[in-house]
Amino acid sequence: MRDVILEPNPLASLPQYSDEELAELNTEFEHLPASKIIQWGVDNFAPHLCLSASMTDAVLVDLAVKVYPAIEVVFIDTGYHFPETCAVGTG
Repeated sequence: MRDVILEPNPLASLPQYSDEELAELNTEFEHLPASKIIQWGVDNFAPHLCLSASMTDAVLVDLAVKVYPAIEVVFIDTGYHFPETCAVGTG
């Protein structure tokens, strides 16, 4: 039998929020510009952070990259894009 070495979970150190805390944050975020909300996400979750987006989310991707240039953007192919659109990400 081989020894199993368990590595510490890097996500265990991320903040955990109660439903009440999330409701408070939601209320606060309603009055903030998108860049400030993105910055909050970066401050609390980077480097364990990514943005999922389709081509219709170009403005959000632009905002996120301006706040956190290292953010990973995951493209979601909805199946409704033109082949030329999908080629942008792979070309």
